[in-house]
Amino acid sequence: MPRGEGTNEISLLIILWILAALVLGCAPTSSARTEVAPTPSFPATTSTLTAEASPVSQIVIGLSVGKTVTFTSCKGTNSVVFTGTITTNAPTTVEYDWRLRGAATFSSPPQKTVFHAAERHKVFRSAPYNAACGKYSLSLHAIYPNYMMATINFSIP
Repeated sequence: MPRGEGTNEISLLIILWILAALVLGCAPTSSARTEVAPTPSFPATTSTLTAEASPVSQIVIGLSVGKTVTFTSCKGTNSVVFTGTITTNAPTTVEYDWRLRGAATFSSPPQKTVFHAAERHKVFRSAPYNAACGKYSLSLHAIYPNYMMATINFSIP
């Protein structure tokens, strides 16, 4: 073969061999190594989240819900006091609300409680809800900084 002929084909084969080794994660077997800078997975304009950039330190890690019913009669209304606990693993402000479903429907406006450390707070609705007899589902929803829900089902009487 005259000098220079086939050189392009050989160069192309070497380039393909190196690319295949990079894609498959194989290193070249010869003692002469070619260092190739890794290609970024994302364009330079794309930002990725790391643990340092967005720590998950302020989070609701537990919820419980309860109720106390003062039964009067099925001909009138009965007092229902909403109670619950919210537990966090760090200082934060938690926004939460109450939702009652069943024979009647009720949703409270959001309320807030401030945690100065990882701790558990007792929460309650400021005024009892007056409910008729029937079946209900009471839920406590942590809305911020992360969503979590606890539910209890009950009947009056």
